[in-house]
Amino acid sequence: MHNDSFTSAVGQKFHPDGRVRTFPGNTIISFVPPDSPIFAHTSWVQAQIQALPFANKFGFLPPSSFHMTVMELLCDQVRVPERWSAQLPLDTPLPQLDNFFTERVPPIPPPAALQMRFVEVTQYTATLNLTPADEETAVSLQTYRNQIAAATGVRFPDHDSYQYHISTAYRLINLTTAEETQLAATLQPINDTLRTRFGLFAPPPPQLTFFDDMFAFYPVDQQHLLHTR
Repeated sequence: MHNDSFTSAVGQKFHPDGRVRTFPGNTIISFVPPDSPIFAHTSWVQAQIQALPFANKFGFLPPSSFHMTVMELLCDQVRVPERWSAQLPLDTPLPQLDNFFTERVPPIPPPAALQMRFVEVTQYTATLNLTPADEETAVSLQTYRNQIAAATGVRFPDHDSYQYHISTAYRLINLTTAEETQLAATLQPINDTLRTRFGLFAPPPPQLTFFDDMFAFYPVDQQHLLHTR
């Protein structure tokens, strides 16, 4: 297999054989509560993709990690100015990054009473795209993101157009044309069903988390569980 058939997730978040790769960093997320209808919907979507004959071309996330990212922060292996903090040197060691965000993020009150609605499961990543269900949520999220940016110096190019989502998998190997067609045919009834049944997702208040890889996200009080620091 030629390397050009792998996606950008390989060598970053996953190994070529589908094992998760060490890719440490920090981020602000809202977990999907395991007892919620939204968790059941997300698990159902993942199961539909896992049942495809080319499911081996995806790296699937454990349901325990299901979350909606509210604001991406820094990744240890992505040290480029446009994906970094304007307040930190590009070579700042990972433990210092963690300490910096632990000081800066928790004092900012997280938005509450958020309401998100389903848009679609995307063709490329089997990601559930979400959008604020009302103006109050849209303003609350953008205000919070702006406050985090001001406090941390993190403001990525897509800051004002960020697409909220819940990830279920990463595409690791490019699909053939026939597989793309089959995936699209699989997703159409999934999207039709979820547009009817998804309802509203009320994310828990976003929180600062830390990760070794894409399989687990630890809040501030669980930092001792990290093995890359």
